[in-house]
Amino acid sequence: MRTVLLYIILTITLSGLAYDACAQEVGVPHKLQISLFCKALTFDRNLETRCGEELVICILFQGRYRASHDAMKEVYKATRDAEIDRVKGLPLRLVNVDLEDKNWAQKVAEQSADVVYLMPVRSIEISDVKKYARERHLLTLCADPSNLADGITLGLRLNDNRPKFVINLSESRSEGADFSSQLLGLAEVIE
Repeated sequence: MRTVLLYIILTITLSGLAYDACAQEVGVPHKLQISLFCKALTFDRNLETRCGEELVICILFQGRYRASHDAMKEVYKATRDAEIDRVKGLPLRLVNVDLEDKNWAQKVAEQSADVVYLMPVRSIEISDVKKYARERHLLTLCADPSNLADGITLGLRLNDNRPKFVINLSESRSEGADFSSQLLGLAEVIE
C-alpha cells in the first residue's frame, strides 16, 4: 500500500514538473503587450486599407491550456483597464477563438479578423495558423517570443528588462503590412 501511494505521489510530482518544462516563456506581461501591440499597429501604413471600418484583433488561445486561457482573459482586462478602444482612429474590437475547436479557421473568418494574436499554446501547429493568416493577409502577433521562429510577424522580447519589438519583415510584407522606418528603427528586425 505504501509503495502504491509513493508511486502515485511521485507520478503526480513528475507530471507537474513535465508540465512546467513544457510551458512557454512569456517575457513581457500580457497586460503590457496589448498596449504595445496597439501602438505598433499605428506604424503600419496599410492598416486602414486592410481593416475597413474597424480593427478586429482575434485572440487565438487554447481552451484546455490554462495559461493560454488566462492570458486571453488578461488581454481583455488590460484593454479595458487601459481604455484602449481605438487604434489609428479605427474602433478596436477584440474577439477570441479557441484553437482546439476543429472549426477555428471558420470562426476567425466569421469574426472578420484583421489581426490574429496568438496566446501561448501547447501541441498546436503554429504553421497552420501562419498559413491561414498569410492566405488572408492577416497580421500575426504572438505573446510568446519563441513563436517568431515559426513565422509569426510581430512579437516582443525582453532586452535588459525592457520590452523590444521583434519584426519578421518578410512575413509582415506577405501579410500586407507596411511598417514605417520609425518602428523598424526601434525593433529587432528578422529578414
